[in-house]
Amino acid sequence: MIGLIQGTIIYIDTDTLIVDVAGVGYEVHASIRPDAPLHINQSVALYIYTHVREDALILFGFTSKVEKELFQKLLKVSGIGAKTALLVLSTYPPEQLISIIAGKNTASLCAIKGIGKKAAEKIILELADKMNDLSLLHNITPLQMQTPPHGQQELISALVNLGYKQHVVEQTLSTIEFDADLGFDQRFKLSLKQLSK
Repeated sequence: MIGLIQGTIIYIDTDTLIVDVAGVGYEVHASIRPDAPLHINQSVALYIYTHVREDALILFGFTSKVEKELFQKLLKVSGIGAKTALLVLSTYPPEQLISIIAGKNTASLCAIKGIGKKAAEKIILELADKMNDLSLLHNITPLQMQTPPHGQQELISALVNLGYKQHVVEQTLSTIEFDADLGFDQRFKLSLKQLSK
């Protein structure tokens, strides 16, 4: 069983890398987030999870052990497959995902493409009580999750539906001070302007 791959990235696609290890190219599915970009010719060490199917042997790679463990925990949730678990990890950094699950924040999970309300509730039901142990094991301080101000969740959802990552939208909105009398359309336009910078 492969536990770790260390080499040079020679190809990057949406969620796939090819890592050259001593002349052998390993195709690895990986979570690729804007806050942790990967580049061609970059040296990487990836913790590997080997997913065995009847017709394929698929490698999933993670830049940290905690990310790999979150992936494995997500796979244990009924109805969550490897692609969906990877999509969850591609949306939120591990610290934020731990906070979302521990804080039972279904809205943030529902903002991920492919995660409906039932799936979000299952993830929270099955994993919320395991997040504290995971944080302690890896010496992670979960980010403090704040409930979005009234009306803000609707704005977040609208921007996420345009293709922006939720954590990027939330970070951007936290830097904007909206006038109290602004309507949804005006707040939406201002947010788009800030996100496109």
